[in-house]
Order: sequence, then structure tokens, then C-alpha cells
Amino acid sequence: MPKTLTIATQKGGVGKTFLNTNVAAMLASRCLKTLLIDADPESCSTHTLLPENISTTDLKTMLEVFQHDLDFADAAIETRIPNLSIVPCKAKARRTERFTIHENPKLLVKKKLEKAKQKFDVIIFDLPPSFTNLISSFYLASEMIIQPCEPSIYAEESIDLTFADIAEECERYECKHPDIYILLNLYRESERASRDTKESLEKRYKEKLLPFQINKSQDVLNLINAGLTTLDVKTSASEPISRLVDFIFNKNIIQ
Repeated sequence: MPKTLTIATQKGGVGKTFLNTNVAAMLASRCLKTLLIDADPESCSTHTLLPENISTTDLKTMLEVFQHDLDFADAAIETRIPNLSIVPCKAKARRTERFTIHENPKLLVKKKLEKAKQKFDVIIFDLPPSFTNLISSFYLASEMIIQPCEPSIYAEESIDLTFADIAEECERYECKHPDIYILLNLYRESERASRDTKESLEKRYKEKLLPFQINKSQDVLNLINAGLTTLDVKTSASEPISRLVDFIFNKNIIQ
């Protein structure tokens, strides 16, 4: 099982926050001490997982981690879900890049995880749809990357771009290449775009495409809109999220 996991790609609107929060919650429900690091200034995972009555005024984000030389464990707080903690994010975290733009991405994030790796069983990175020096470092610190792909040509192009960017960074900084897989998300068999995207990915990324998808349904849309997880409300999304978590435990199930 990977210690560090990223569910992201270089396109917004592909359902990454839904996947990150639900995978984190389900890992926690399996008695794994889980940390989700919200590195997306949109802060959707933070808003989904924090208790309603918590004050966000004094919360530490990745900005404080890099500005004050902290470990991510120093900024972690408990969420409303047992066994799940989060390094929250706020809009000001956009300023983090100015403190890290000239740093070597090979070690930039990794050196901030030493205490966190001792404290947590698995650490998940929720990243924005970009590829800055800082975001590159999160990818390089990942043992496994799941790229969500919605059924569209634009999402498929972002898959290609993310694969290429990570490969270039690994070669440039002599890093071990993380395991990268593709999850077809918001899939609907009745839509031609879904079928065409699935066929294209099967041809081009057969060994990287997960053999299941997250179907687009009103259940899923309701959870996203309400900021809830499948632990809050049992829906049709529970089974494929569980399969994704099973895959993270044992990636050989793809074969």
C-alpha cells in the first residue's frame, strides 16, 4: 500500500475533490490513520471535511508549513471523521509559491513529511489543476497517482499532459517514477462522449486504465453539491469508491 497518494490531474471539474474526500474517508473507516493535505486554494476538501463549528482563523495551511519551516504534521487537525486529519487550505495558500519557486522540487515536499509519515498510515495530496514548481514537488513525493478523467477530449488531453510533465520532472531530478493510473469518472454509458473516451483510453492506456469507473448519477451529484461523503449517505457511489480503495491497497487487482 502506498504511503503517499495523489488523486489529481491538470484539469478542473473532473471530480477530484469528491474522490479525494471519499477515498480519505473510506481509508479512515478501515482504521487507517489518514492525512489529507489540501494544497488546492479553492479549499473544497477543507470545507467538506472540517467540523461545522470550527474557527478557520488560526488554521495553519501549507503556506505556514513552508514559510515557518514546519512539518505537515504540525499543521494537521482532526476532521469530523474519526481517524482522518487534514492540513487545511485557504485562499492565502496561493502565496506559498513565492516561498518555494526556486527550491528543488525533488525534496521540497518530501522533507516536510518526515513527522507526518511516522504519525499517519497514508497521506493523500489534493492538488489544484496546475503544474507549478510546488505542485510538481507534490507529484514527485507521491508513490501512487490516480488521474481522474471525465468523458471529454479536454480531460483526455490533460491526462497526456500530466503523464508527460511528471516523466520530464522525474528524469530532470533523477526521481523514481510514481505508479500512475487513470480512473474514468462521471461516466455514463448512454452518452457517446463517455463511450468514445473509454474506447480511446483503453487503446492508448490499456495497462494504466482502471477496470472500473465512477458512474455519473444523481446520487454522486447530490453528494458533491452537499459536500458529503459516502460515509454520510450510502449511495450508488459507495461500491466503486470501495473498489478504488481496494485497488490502492493492492494494485495487482488491475491485472
